[in-house]
Amino acid sequence: MLIALLGFYTLVTGRIADGPAKLLDGAGQASAGAEQLNDGAGQLAAGAGMADTGAGKLSSGAEKVYLVSEKLAPGADRLEAGADQLAAGAVKIETDVNNKLAPGVYKVDDGARKLDAGQPSCRPAPAGSIRGRHNCTQEQGA
Repeated sequence: MLIALLGFYTLVTGRIADGPAKLLDGAGQASAGAEQLNDGAGQLAAGAGMADTGAGKLSSGAEKVYLVSEKLAPGADRLEAGADQLAAGAVKIETDVNNKLAPGVYKVDDGARKLDAGQPSCRPAPAGSIRGRHNCTQEQGA
């Protein structure tokens, strides 16, 4: 039994002696990890400072864009109003061409065809007439 007790004592003493060495090794690893955490925290603080600076620049840029858009808005409104007037004018021109100019062109074309065929007879136009010097009409029965 004494041998067993001596063996147990040696085993326990060896483990107890081995424990402080492991504890010292673990403490070194913990210290190295704490140092890494400290370095990471410093890098994080530097990154946060850069992000804050960038956010300030972004805010300043956004304010400049807003001020420019405020200056552009009245011009854009006038441009839209002018485009509306232009569209209305184009519709009026199209209507006038279809209702006034085109019929006149057809009449001129008909007159030109009759002239070419030698059908009309011309006599002097009344004074003040807008037709010019002659009043051309088609003779009946010609």
